[in-house]
Amino acid sequence: VPPHFDGIAMLEDLKRRLLYGGGIEQTYCYLDHQSAADWCEHAGDARYVATYRAAMPLEDMAAKIVELEGNRPMDLIALGPGDGLVETRMAEALIDRLPEDQRDMRFYLLDISLPLLSKSHRIAKDKLDSMRGVVVMAMQGNFHFLPYFEQLFYSPARRRRIFTMLGFTFGNLDNEEWFVRESLRAATIGDLLLVDFLVSLAPSSDPAKIRACDPALTTQPRETLVRWLSGPFRRYTDYRETTVRWELAGTSVVPGSYQLETVVTLNAGLEKRRYTMWRVKRYDPAMLREFMSGLGWDCVSRSEER
Repeated sequence: VPPHFDGIAMLEDLKRRLLYGGGIEQTYCYLDHQSAADWCEHAGDARYVATYRAAMPLEDMAAKIVELEGNRPMDLIALGPGDGLVETRMAEALIDRLPEDQRDMRFYLLDISLPLLSKSHRIAKDKLDSMRGVVVMAMQGNFHFLPYFEQLFYSPARRRRIFTMLGFTFGNLDNEEWFVRESLRAATIGDLLLVDFLVSLAPSSDPAKIRACDPALTTQPRETLVRWLSGPFRRYTDYRETTVRWELAGTSVVPGSYQLETVVTLNAGLEKRRYTMWRVKRYDPAMLREFMSGLGWDCVSRSEER
């Protein structure tokens, strides 16, 4: 845990933010234990797991990484792993391709939510603890301040670092350019970044077509999403009547992408307050690759199965 981190102060800050309308930064959506539990229920929905999490081509990505890196020592750094299930699968896929007598992997889990970090760490330890040459470490903190975690970037011997942002974490960022420039600035040539993302369903320049094609805008939000995002208002404010819906927020930082936001509206008689609680972005794959290349991250492998 970095010395400047104060989880209780962040929770108190969340309570203050809930008293006024506006945007709530997504970091605050996992802070308390009930929010973390509600997120796990949302991410563990059987239909969601089958459509997204189980379908990730992690084995293909692991094979490509080993092809690029061989058996050299590596640090797998999971940024915002949530429950850690997908990230641990990724670690297992890498381990399966490394000779047992030559393995040297450090698996870091970095999350701001203590409840989620505890869960992901336990899952990773249960799966990987008995494997030779593998060390699992949990780190609590904000991955937006990644350069502050000096232990990730210092080693007497050169190790290959593989950063992962799975579960569409990259598409939840407020500003992808800022994150790549500032949070990943301590990365060096040869480090790898593995991300998954949702693909645009219509041109970002055509809002009418987006509204007609994107299922998030044509169907009601899942009950698990509603329960998760409205929970903090029920616990920390006097508001009990809330509505949750998706809205199109227009284009975002990456060219060719567009942003969807979940808006929580509080109803108190004639008074209504709006809060933006959660965002998801959809990308044009070619334009995303061009965007990342402009920031110094070239694409070495990709899969566009969905």
